[in-house]
Amino acid sequence: TVATVPSASAMTAGTHIYVTNETGGAVPAFSDGSNWRRVTDRAVIS
Repeated sequence: TVATVPSASAMTAGTHIYVTNETGGAVPAFSDGSNWRRVTDRAVIS
C-alpha cells in the first residue's frame, strides 16, 4: 500500500514495486532515487 512502501531514496533507482491501493487502482511503480513513480504516467504515487 502507499502508506507502507519503503523510502524511495533508500532504494536503487529503477527498483520496482506493486502498489495495490494507488489512486485509480493498483499499479506498478519504480524508484527514481527520490520518489516512487507510477509506471503508467510517471506521476508520484499518492
